[in-house]
Amino acid sequence: MRILLMSDTHFGFAAGTEREQDAFLAFEEGIQAGLQEDAILLGGDIFDNPHPSTDSLGRVMASLVRPLLAPSPARVEGIGKEITNHRSGIPVVAIAGNHERRPKGLMNPVQALEAGGLLIHLHGTGVLLRKGQEKVAIQGLSSIPEHYVKDALAQWNPQPLPGAYNIFIVHQNLDGFIFSPKAVPRELLPQGFDLYLCGDIHESHRSQVHGKPLILPGSTVATQLKQDATTPRTYCLIDTASGEVSFHPFRNQRAIHYQAVPSAAAAEQALQGILAEPHPLKPIIKLVCPEDLSALEARFRDQALLAFTQEREIPALSIAQQARSAQESGRDLLGKALLEAGLDPRLFLELFELLLERQGDAVLAKLRAAPLAAPAGPP
Repeated sequence: MRILLMSDTHFGFAAGTEREQDAFLAFEEGIQAGLQEDAILLGGDIFDNPHPSTDSLGRVMASLVRPLLAPSPARVEGIGKEITNHRSGIPVVAIAGNHERRPKGLMNPVQALEAGGLLIHLHGTGVLLRKGQEKVAIQGLSSIPEHYVKDALAQWNPQPLPGAYNIFIVHQNLDGFIFSPKAVPRELLPQGFDLYLCGDIHESHRSQVHGKPLILPGSTVATQLKQDATTPRTYCLIDTASGEVSFHPFRNQRAIHYQAVPSAAAAEQALQGILAEPHPLKPIIKLVCPEDLSALEARFRDQALLAFTQEREIPALSIAQQARSAQESGRDLLGKALLEAGLDPRLFLELFELLLERQGDAVLAKLRAAPLAAPAGPP
């Protein structure tokens, strides 16, 4: 069986700018390639935020209708879930990413696509694909906060299916690919599967876990203009008969160039050299230069998407150690306040996400009903 894999499409990224179309171009190309395969697998962060615009939803839905209308010999059964909306066509299987996460009980946009019959959403569940005598089992966990992954996997305890080619997919920060004290140790992934897949990391990687392949397809669009973002974006083709996984660059993508230059004169020379090459789409050029480049920006902005800065990129280690997002800080503050108030600390993340959704009444109701935490100290 052959399965097309892509991840982190981030529809809605750069909305209102020239780059807004990049995610759609890549996704449509991936779907077109997937029409030649037995199934399509999406690794999370289909959307850039949990409240996508109607324009984003409409274009994604229009693309996902195409596999439904294409012939496929694959038959679908649920693992831990009932498959009610998939009746024909090439099955599209997806997990949700951290950008789509909503509070418990509220439907995220990937679940909404499943409700419309456009894909099959996995979260602590799976699907069994049958094609003739071949069986492929795909089990997946949608994105959850990293510190809950160990307990969630232990509670779920996914097991490979005998007689099937077994795939396990997550959308998490795994250790070894991005520095973070909260990264999930890859050894926590359940053993016994034939292939492991992971979204969330935007650069493609081929690695191993438990002696089996671990594949990160990367994102379809670069959302951060860092030096490692110059690597072409890819989708993957999985051949379950041979166990081979191949990476395929998208044809419809912008070239990204990142250079540090010592002067405005060197910056001009770099721009001229890059723009002398053919580019089907306007390239993205980021230059780091200690001198002012505003005059060059005015001259070249019609030929490229420009990003000029006078500061070098801060090493990833320093960023991870010193910088924290406002949401992370907010979560920590809320968790500390709940502990000091004697409330169950397991409640804090759900309350914080409800606050982000402006669900004030729901927060008050949960606080009134919340049991007090056990007092700290020795038993």
